Amino acid sequence: MVASKGRKGPSGSGKAVLEYLRKTNRPYSANDVCMALQGELTKSVVQRALAELTEGQNIQEKKYGKQSIFVIRQDLLDEADPGEMKDLSKQSSVLAESNKQVLSRVRMAQKELNDLKGFVTLEDAASELEQLRNKNEEMETRVSQFQSGKRQVTKADIEKVRKAHAAMQKTMKSRKRLFNDIFDTVTEQMPGKKKDIMEDMGIETSL
Repeated sequence: MVASKGRKGPSGSGKAVLEYLRKTNRPYSANDVCMALQGELTKSVVQRALAELTEGQNIQEKKYGKQSIFVIRQDLLDEADPGEMKDLSKQSSVLAESNKQVLSRVRMAQKELNDLKGFVTLEDAASELEQLRNKNEEMETRVSQFQSGKRQVTKADIEKVRKAHAAMQKTMKSRKRLFNDIFDTVTEQMPGKKKDIMEDMGIETSL
């Protein structure tokens, strides 16, 4: 800290005002200081203290039109401790890395959200799965009738039905996998077993 000839030390309320200006190291008006001290000093006391500090060369006054702004003299501030500066630099690096990780998690969450938006809803998937299950049962009944001779069809008809049935089975399995993916994502935070949750919701996935 540099000594200054003729500088007077503050007394009384001036000490509180000077300490505040030292800690914040920012320009303030008398109203700002009074509000910042939260009623500890009245406005008139703050004004007298600022005048005393200015006269004592502890702070500088700058006028902007009719308003006066006060700021502590920079040569009164203690030089930053090298160790403290090193700690602050380290903290800054840690915060920067933490911020980087948070941004990465946000991007991943956004990607997952976008992926989920591309899926059909759980309700639609369950409805479609139920429709496919019904169609599958209907197809199995028709195949059984063909095989038992209850319906007179040609071998070509039977082969056609077999292929349609196989295609339906493949589609249904694919839809079931899609449904399970959506269901697992939606219910992963829900308590209880997956089977119990599906039973409570009246969902059947048997092929």
